[in-house]
Amino acid sequence: MGPTPSISITIQDEPDVVIARTEAKYLAREIGFDQVDQSRIATVASELAVNVLRHAHQGVMRASLLQQNGLFGLEIVFQDQGPGIPDVESAVNGTSPPNGKNSLGLSATKILVDEFEIESQVGQGTTVVIRKWMRC
Repeated sequence: MGPTPSISITIQDEPDVVIARTEAKYLAREIGFDQVDQSRIATVASELAVNVLRHAHQGVMRASLLQQNGLFGLEIVFQDQGPGIPDVESAVNGTSPPNGKNSLGLSATKILVDEFEIESQVGQGTTVVIRKWMRC
């Protein structure tokens, strides 16, 4: 593998969601993920990009290669400065919609990846970090 692959995409309108999905899938393929995991990664990127657009109206997606203990993976970070999520636990577990809007994006995303982290502060924004590791 050549230089460390990475991407950064500003999300501010619907075509950016498509770009985020496409680029995340492309990066997953370049790293060596199989087709099933490429689709999972694309789905996660799409769901989280839609959340950024729907709730914060703009944000950024950054994706990069991970390498740890001989394993390769992909980390994708979504960050916005939107309204934040008042009850993160309920939003992630799918028991109540974030910001009063109906969405299963966070709970669905969590089950498609190996690692899921979220930090949100009301009035300051949300950061979601996901990691997917390649199977040996």
